[in-house]
Amino acid sequence: MKNLLKEYFFSDDEINDYLSTYSFDRAKNSTLKNNFISCFNYLIKLKYTKLETFDIIKKCPKITSYSEVTLDKKINNIKKLGYSNSQVLLIIKSFPTILTYSEDTINKKIDDITFILSGRKKVLNTYLKKPNLFSHSIYTIETNILGV
Repeated sequence: MKNLLKEYFFSDDEINDYLSTYSFDRAKNSTLKNNFISCFNYLIKLKYTKLETFDIIKKCPKITSYSEVTLDKKINNIKKLGYSNSQVLLIIKSFPTILTYSEDTINKKIDDITFILSGRKKVLNTYLKKPNLFSHSIYTIETNILGV
């Protein structure tokens, strides 16, 4: 697996981070390779460049454990919020960890921020500009980011 990641321009530190992520240590090398290649090809199919694809996987190696069906479902959940395909791709590129969140978690974050900002459209635009807001608690968003 290390050789495959080196072929994809991962540094030694990035390889160690990738391989130490959650359950990779228990998976067979062949499974890791197949999952990585499958995820890589899936992201390319979505029209990300190779460089963008590497960056997405480096930021969130956990997504390589998801099937194409699971990734499709997670992407469709984001689209159901009202984002266009290009906006969803931008959000994933900026904050690929969103693909690890459940639909309920994303909806809860949006509902909480909607309450604070008083308007769903304003919230969706805020998340589009700063997708990493999904990773913050509501308290952090209120106090440190929005200054509420």
